[in-house]
Amino acid sequence: MPSLTRRQFVTRVARFGGAAAFAAMFGLELLARDRGGFKLEGRAPRGRGRRVLVLGGGPAGLATAYQLRKLGYDCSLLEARQRPGGRNWTVRGGTAETELGLPAQRCGFDAGQFFNAGAMRFSHHHRTALDYCREFGLELVPFPQFNEAAFVHVDGQPPRRIREFSADWRGHVGELLAKVIRRDALDVPLTAEDGEKLIAYLRAEGRLDASLTYPRNGDTSLDPTYLDHPRGYTVGPGNDDGPGTPTAPESLEKLLRAGYGTLHPYDHELNEQSTMLTPSGGMDRLAHAFAERLGPALLYGREVREIRRTADGGVRVVHTDAAAGGDAQTAFADFCVVTLPPHLTARLQTDFAAPTLAALRKGRGEHAGKIALQFKRRFWEEDDDIYGGRSLTTQPISQIYYPFDGFGARGKAVVIGAYHMSDPQGIFSELTLPERERLALEQGAKLHPQYPAEFDNAFSVEWHRVRYSEGAWIAWDNPADYDVMQRTLSEPDGPCYFAGDWLSPITGWQAGAFVSAHRTCARLHARATAL
Repeated sequence: MPSLTRRQFVTRVARFGGAAAFAAMFGLELLARDRGGFKLEGRAPRGRGRRVLVLGGGPAGLATAYQLRKLGYDCSLLEARQRPGGRNWTVRGGTAETELGLPAQRCGFDAGQFFNAGAMRFSHHHRTALDYCREFGLELVPFPQFNEAAFVHVDGQPPRRIREFSADWRGHVGELLAKVIRRDALDVPLTAEDGEKLIAYLRAEGRLDASLTYPRNGDTSLDPTYLDHPRGYTVGPGNDDGPGTPTAPESLEKLLRAGYGTLHPYDHELNEQSTMLTPSGGMDRLAHAFAERLGPALLYGREVREIRRTADGGVRVVHTDAAAGGDAQTAFADFCVVTLPPHLTARLQTDFAAPTLAALRKGRGEHAGKIALQFKRRFWEEDDDIYGGRSLTTQPISQIYYPFDGFGARGKAVVIGAYHMSDPQGIFSELTLPERERLALEQGAKLHPQYPAEFDNAFSVEWHRVRYSEGAWIAWDNPADYDVMQRTLSEPDGPCYFAGDWLSPITGWQAGAFVSAHRTCARLHARATAL
């Protein structure tokens, strides 16, 4: 019976459903997983198989080149930009950028201020990323993702504190469910004892009174000797005014009619759960730590034009060297690891097989962007008691992220005044740089009226317009396209391998780029040492 390749096996398994295919891909190590503690054994071969070219200096390319060079491979990395990191990009005063089709932009932030335009945080379980931070001696600081003192805002409505919104939802939903249980009207049968246990949980979670009602006024503290109204107080307890004045809940009907039923400030997604972490001083500290260790093996200003096979089974890469006047140069290697965005790789002149090219074209760059605003003072702390975290709004700016460091400092600070995760209506795609700034200020002022008086300057990034990225991350039109890309590009095309966050289950995160790079390094190393 003829043997099956891993790709053929997964293709046949996929006939029984996507879940079966993914289980098979994990079992065959075709999808990378974030286990941490990555280490390759052995050494690079002395002859054939030793030379490797890595294309793209983002997290996947940096990790690939770093791991292979540790084993003794003659490994060079070609990066089109004049900096490492790709979408790991920290903007500081003096940073210049010219987006596609727009005039040049130069950052005017004060010394010490910065803005993580792309990657800005790790989850506590992103082990590969955290391993590198430990290995390179990078100090990590907490990145507050969820802050109940921040705002949730539906356009046309006044902003509400997240704690108010959360307390009301827990209270109203808890009341409804508790009363259904007490009436024995649940579809799922519960014993009387279990029903009372669930009601006890709902009473505590929703701060319900003895009649299982979420109080429409008054304090909801569980202990009358310790005042703790989750919704907050107009005058806090402990002041000269006595026990304080609790804020009044809003009705469930009002919350629903105002549109709050579709706005979710909770951070329950696994990759955004606390504790989140970030390198002190900017996310690009990690990219530069890789670059320092790669030294002259990391070549900047090298724009790849062609990827070709050679007669001896190796690879030939044609690139232009900006430092040499843009003249075309050719580099040869036994293997090549392509970490460029797939939709950009598909535009290059290559010898890739038809299925590889088709798979590369399945992904597209997502339209997402951020607008950073430098303000004259930390009014969100001084006036609104907000230290870190984010506010959410249904307006196009979507999110406002507050600084994760420098709490209590005087002077200027930078807020991410807009972070939209897509642009389905094309609002940001067509805006000029001044229009982006104006939009962020106008919409942000609905949450923080201090904006106009305190604004200093801005810097914005729309990733679909950023050269060499043309997208904030890779998105797919349907699960089938994602499946095709994963199955096809997890295998090499001759001497060419692929790596990137888009070849992992954690797309859009640096951890995904690292685990993909590690899987590729392991498979390339096994093949090279078997030659």
